[in-house]
This record gives sequence, C-alpha cells and structure tokens, in this order.
Amino acid sequence: MAFDNDPASREIQDVGYDLLSDTEEANFAVDQGGQSFLSRIEQLTGDQSNPVYQAAQSDPSNDNFLYYRDPSLSQQGIAQRYKNFNNPDGNSDPQTIDGVSAFATNNPDIEDINGDQTLNTSETYYQYKVVLSQNNLTLSHPYITDIREAESKTLPNGKTVQSRWVQFKIPIFEPDKKVGPISDFRSIRFIRMFMKGWDQPVILRFARLELIRGEWRRYRFNLDEFGDGLEEDEGDQTLFEVAAVNIEQNASRDPIPYVLPPGIDRQVLFGTASSQQQNEQSLSLRVCDLKDGAARAVFRNLQFDMRMYNRLKMFAHAESLVNEATGNASDNLRTGDLNLFIRMGSDYNQNYYEYEIPLEATPWGTTDEDLIWPAGNEMDFELSEFKEVKLERDRVYRTNGISNTEKYTVRKGRAAGSMAEISVVGAPNLGNVRTIMIGLRNPKTRDNNNSVCAEVWVNELRLTEFDQRGGWAANARVAAQLADFANVSLSGRTSSVGFGSIDQNVNERQKEEIYAYDLQSSFQLGMFFAKDIGLRIPMYFGLSEEWKNPQFNPLDPDIEFDDAVNNLETPEDRKELKEIAQDYTRRKSINFTNVRKERTGDKAKKAPQVYDIENFSASYSFNEIVRRNINVKQDIRRDYMGSLNYTYQTQPKPVEPFKKVKFLQSEHLALVRDFNFYWYPKNFTVIGTLNRSYNILQARDIELDIPNGLPVTYNKSFTFNRQYSLLYDITKSLKFDFNARMNTRIDELSGAPDTTGNREEIWKNLKNFGRPTNYHQTVNLNWQVPINKLPFFEFANVSARYTGDYDWNANSLRAQEGPDSLNFGNTIQNSMQLQLNNSFNLVALYNKFPYLRRVNQGTRKRPDARRGALRENALGRTERSPGDEDKEEEERSAFQKVLDGTVKTLMMIKNASANFSKTQGTLLPGFKPQASILGMD
Repeated sequence: MAFDNDPASREIQDVGYDLLSDTEEANFAVDQGGQSFLSRIEQLTGDQSNPVYQAAQSDPSNDNFLYYRDPSLSQQGIAQRYKNFNNPDGNSDPQTIDGVSAFATNNPDIEDINGDQTLNTSETYYQYKVVLSQNNLTLSHPYITDIREAESKTLPNGKTVQSRWVQFKIPIFEPDKKVGPISDFRSIRFIRMFMKGWDQPVILRFARLELIRGEWRRYRFNLDEFGDGLEEDEGDQTLFEVAAVNIEQNASRDPIPYVLPPGIDRQVLFGTASSQQQNEQSLSLRVCDLKDGAARAVFRNLQFDMRMYNRLKMFAHAESLVNEATGNASDNLRTGDLNLFIRMGSDYNQNYYEYEIPLEATPWGTTDEDLIWPAGNEMDFELSEFKEVKLERDRVYRTNGISNTEKYTVRKGRAAGSMAEISVVGAPNLGNVRTIMIGLRNPKTRDNNNSVCAEVWVNELRLTEFDQRGGWAANARVAAQLADFANVSLSGRTSSVGFGSIDQNVNERQKEEIYAYDLQSSFQLGMFFAKDIGLRIPMYFGLSEEWKNPQFNPLDPDIEFDDAVNNLETPEDRKELKEIAQDYTRRKSINFTNVRKERTGDKAKKAPQVYDIENFSASYSFNEIVRRNINVKQDIRRDYMGSLNYTYQTQPKPVEPFKKVKFLQSEHLALVRDFNFYWYPKNFTVIGTLNRSYNILQARDIELDIPNGLPVTYNKSFTFNRQYSLLYDITKSLKFDFNARMNTRIDELSGAPDTTGNREEIWKNLKNFGRPTNYHQTVNLNWQVPINKLPFFEFANVSARYTGDYDWNANSLRAQEGPDSLNFGNTIQNSMQLQLNNSFNLVALYNKFPYLRRVNQGTRKRPDARRGALRENALGRTERSPGDEDKEEEERSAFQKVLDGTVKTLMMIKNASANFSKTQGTLLPGFKPQASILGMD
C-alpha cells in the first residue's frame, strides 16, 4: 500500500485509524439525536473557554501527529516532545523543519502489525506483573538483581538530579498469568507492555530492554537426597533464580561489588583505530529458603571428551541473601552452610560423577578480590580422582555386591583444608560427557534443620593441563627373491598411544597400541619338475595379523586399560579382560591359479587332440578372516573356490570338394565351386566352479551374563556353477556358436558348517550336481549369404543372423517344500531375434553398363596423339594441330549433354541398404519340469 503522490489526495488519505479528519471527528454524531461530538463536549464542560473543550476542538480524537522538533515544542521537555510522535493522523506529510525531514513514515498506518494479511482475534499470551512502588524497589524484590545510583548531574536549567537505575531480570518460565491456549515458547510473535494503577504521571526510562539467552538452564527436577529424577513439589516455596553478574553493570553492586577473579584479565578486542575491553561476567545462582538436605542446580548439554585433560577448575563466591519470606536482611551465611557441587556424565541422575565442596561465605561490605573469591571456594581437582573412586566402587561391588546404581561417595581432603565429597553413580564416561550440572546443596550432615538464603557466583569453568605423553611409530619391510622360484616379502609396523601428526590435537591422536605384520609370497612349484614336463603350478600364500591394545578400557571408556587390568584380583580375570578388550584381526590366503600342463617337445608342433591333458587347467583359492573385539566374540569368514576348466581349441581347415574341378572354374559356377564345410568345431569349453563361503558370527555378551554367551549365527553359501561354450564354423559363411550357464546350489543343513551331518549332506548334494536354481543358454547362427558370387550380383551383400535365448528360473525353496497350493512351479522364458541385413554398392551396378560407366567416370584425358600433332607455325612457334578429340567435341549435340547430366544426377545414390528385424518371446510361469542337462529334465 502507498499514498497518492498528489499532496491534496494525501491530506485526505492520511487521517489515522478512524478515517476521519478533524472536522469530521468534531461533527461525528454521538447519539441517536444527531448531537455532534464537539457539542457534547461543550455541553459537559459548559464553556468553550474550558481547556478540555479547546483541546477537543483542535484534535477531537487526540490522534494528530506532531514532530518532536516542531517549533511549538521548543519550550517543552522530552516527554512532551515525544507525546504525539506515534499518533497516526498526518504522520506522512513530507515536510521539513530546519532542513530535516519531519515525518514518521511513508506508508499508511495499518493494524496488521506483522503484515500477514490476517485478522487475529485470539488472545494467547503469558503475562508477567512487576509491582513498582517506592517501598518495593529494593534488592528484596524477586526480579531486581542490582541497583545503581548514578553520579549527580547539573542540568542546563541549574537543577541537580541523581539518576537511580534498577536492573530487572524476569524469568520467562515463571509467568504470573496465562491467557488462552498457549503451552510453550516456540511461537512468540509480540511483546506488549502496559501500565495501570497509577495515581499520578510517571516517566519510566529504559536503558535496555532485551531477551537474555543463557546456555545454562534450570534443572526442574528434584535433586534432594534420594529424590533424583522426580519432579519438584509444586508446593515448594524455595526460591531459585539464575542470572548473570558482570564487571560493566555490577562493579558498584551493593552489598558486595563484582570484581574479577584472581589472575583473570578482561579480554581486549583490538581494532584498527582503538582497542576495547570485553565485558567479563559470572553465572549467578540465587537461592532462598533452601531446606536442609535440598539442592538446586543448573545444567548445560554438550558433548566433550575430557580424558586427555588432567584437572578441572572453577572459581566460586558465596554471600548472604535477604530472606523474602521473613524479611531477614542479616548477613548470616556461614562457612559450611552451603555446598557447591559439579556433576558431569551421560545424564543427570543415573550415570554421573559429582564433586562437592563447602563454600566460604564472604561478609557484606567486602571489596578485596581475594576475599570475594576465596581460595577455599575454588574448585580445583584432578579428574583422575573420579576414576579412582569408580575403581574403588567396582572393587567393593565385586566384594560386597553393592549395586552400581547406588551413589558411592568418598570424602577426601583438599589443599584448602576442607573436605570434598567425590561421588559416582552408574557408569559415567569422561570420554563422552553429555551434560554438566552446577548446583547448590544445603548439607544434611550439619543437621541444624535451618534453611539457607544465599547468592553464589561461579566463573571460569575450565579444563587444564593436557596429557602430554608422546607417541612413536616404526615400519620395517624385507623382500627376497629366490631366483625364478619364489618372491617373499615381510613387513611389520607398530605405533604407540599418543602417536599422531603434528597438526592433530590431543583428542585426535592415537588412543591404542598397534602391532602388525604382513607376509606375502608367490611360488612357481612347477620348478620342482623337469622342464620338458611343462607343469605350471603358480602358488600364492599371504598371512597378516594385527593387534590393537586400547589405551582405555572399552567396557569403562574413561579408565585406562592398564588400571582396569590391575584392579582385577585374579590372573584369570585379567587374562579374560585383555582378550575381550583387544581388537585382533588375522587374514590368510592360499591361491593356486591356472594350474596346467603346457605342450612341450614334438607335441607342441602337432595339432591339439580332444583327449590331450593340456586342455585341462585348474584353480583353487582359500581366504580366511578371523576377527574379535569388544563387541564381537568371534567373527570367522572362510571362502573356498575350486574350478576345473576344459578348453579344446584348434584351427580346422575347410573341406572344399569342388575347388579343383575344371569345368566348375567358370565364374557362373562360383557358387558351386566354392562350396565348403568343416568337419569339427574350432572351440569347445566346459568350466565347473565350486564356491563355498560361510561366516560364523557371535556377538559378545557384555551385560546380560548369558551362559555360553549370545547365540552363534551362521551364514552359509555353497554354489556349483557350470558353463558351456561351443564355436563351430559350419562353412566359411555359416557360423554357429552356443553358450550355456547352469547355476546350482549345494544345500546344507542349518547350524555349524563343520558337523558330520552337514558334511554328509554336502557330499550327497555334490553327487547330484546340486539343486538347479537358474539356467541360461544362447544360440547364435550367422550366415553371410553368397549371393555376390552369382554373375551380375557382385554389388549385393546379404547377411542373416538368428539369436535364440532360453532361461529357466527355479521357484523358491520354501515354496517347493511347502504345500502344493503355494508351489506355483518354475518359470521359463525364451526369446528369438531374426535379422536380415542387405547392402548394395550401386556404383558397381552402374559400372556394369558401358554408357553408365562412361557417364559416371566423366571425360578422360586422351593421349596427345588423339588430340593432334605438334607442328611449327610460320613464326617458328610450336602449336597443336586440330585432332580427333576436337572434332568429336564439336559433333556432340546439346541433347546428349542434357541426357548425360540427367543420368549422372540420378546416379548420385551410391549405396543402398535394406534391413529386416523380428523379435518375439514367451514367458511361462508354473513350469513343473526341472533343468538338468542343457535345461532339459
């Protein structure tokens, strides 16, 4: 939307939300009798000189816009200057005052604030009420966190004033009232602020109105002793607030100013022209009426690996807080009345470490930073203390049988002189800390049944002292060649904990010890036999092993493996843990590839025979992978492959019975003379391949303690595949080839693969050549039709091709073994394709006719004798006398030239082709017969 560019039209349009000008507003009827608004005001005031009437006369709706620098406001204060700035009537007039634009907007005012073109009539919101009174604006106010008195200032009018700034922090999760069907804070679109209940005019100044986002959130479940994980009692009146205090806003705070912790400097942000100190702040936890044994905390979710750090540190400050329930404002917090704890682990109440220390209270009025941040409040401990307590808990668990779900606590002295309580629950892991909790607890051990009111600051939660253990690595390789008999290579490598590249941080470096070797060798075992025998027996053998010993116990990932082993009592338990935790892999391979006998001596010069042993070749391979680790008790995979290949290949000579018959030497009898055929095929191949593989997998039972462990799973596959190939040139122009493939499966019994029953089942199925699952064959017949051997048909080239495919696919084994109603039989499919390709060399056809050949070839150069003899003219120069060619050229008629040109144009077609193709096929399910020999039952 936009206003009209015409100033007169704009004046009519820019009249505010009521769409009435001042004159229309004054004459607006306010009752059924037609009395105008202004008349009604005059009736009520009784006099037109009354200020109320005069104000209504100049602006009946009190909606006229007035720029804050208007000359009529030159003697007014700030509040009066801005009083009418937000009014909509006339706020777009493009006027200027002292060269400055004096309008508020270029666009018409609309009630659709967010511009979604929707009239929202529902009222759904949270409401927060802040009571403002002279007696209530103190630090005892639940929303007030700080009050600052500014320095006195002398104004230009000579008055001296002192500003008082009050900092409010309102927790959004604790509204005073909920209106409408609102349930969460995921779609908050507006914030409205209004005031009511005032007896006199008041001006409120806001230095900053903002939403504060914190990474630390209040834990809203019960943290009292034996109450972890339960929701807080709604009747609990304990006050718990989370806020922030900082050096910029709270340096003059009362009763204790905020100062930087010892040894901490404000970060400086350096710019191109100047540098600026960054604000430094602490997390503030305010608690009041905290009952004996109760606790309150904040938490933060994260994901962090702390195992490579040695210490955790955090500053803390504690002071008394006014008890709002009793109004007690005495500085009565004493050392030991309140404990500070930090909890970290996988969750909030079932798997965590906890470190708890008593807090020293700072008296009101203290300004010394060493007393505001006393050394006794600094949380400074080694992370290894958590691990020691957990190892001790595990020893007690094995001895006394206590549950690891119970809280196990150890008291330990601190350098500051107080005692710390270190606790562990469940199975926390410093290698994967998912949450950190900081909380306050009223210790029940003092047994004074007194509630506590206090404010605690915490700052600079940090990890220090990296694990600086270095690592190393080594590689070695040896290779040897034993003449032409063998090649052997052996390599080894090892690397220790902490090894890594220079650009890796401590958490990215290697956390395991690795030992590995790799042996690879190849042999020509045929060298053991005489050379004239011609045996070729290539063999490959490979063996490799790898051991990975972890730095940390996989069953307890933040406990170093050596410490976990030493924590066990018996050698048997230690050996078992080492085997469980170690990641072990072994690979072994043995291959015999294309074992064969080559033709040697006189036999190499003779034609191959069908029965020659040299037609056979064999291959065998065995591959094994054995693995175990913390999750897998055993993982064994073995692959076997054996194949036997028979290939008979020769170069047969064609039989041509009429080649030397004399009376058949005429070109008209070439088709009979060139008749030929072959006695036997040129290639015949049969390949049989056995593939067997099985996998034995057993997952490790880590927690269930099932006798003999988790069940073993077996994955087995045994196939017997056969391939057939026949290449037979029936004649030089008629060629036939046949290819077939039979896939069968050697069925095994369920369960372990090495049982006696399973071996018997395998041999039985091998004797039957397995259970057919798929058969495929292809037949090709190619014929180069010898039509070009006939006179006059030399220009033609004709070929024909026939392709036939046949497939047989077995039904599923379950369906075959089930009832007949589910056995729908096997599926067969065949297809054929017939192709006829014809190509014609039309140039050769044209050249069979003299006239067409002459036209196609064009005029050729004649010998010089035809063109005329050379002679000497009268000037002594040589010239050619008119010859026969010139005479013929002169005799050619114009008609002949046109005819030759037309024929030559028609002979532009040099080649022609005609192709024919036909494809058809059949799919037949429910086929009962099996595929045994060449797809036949």
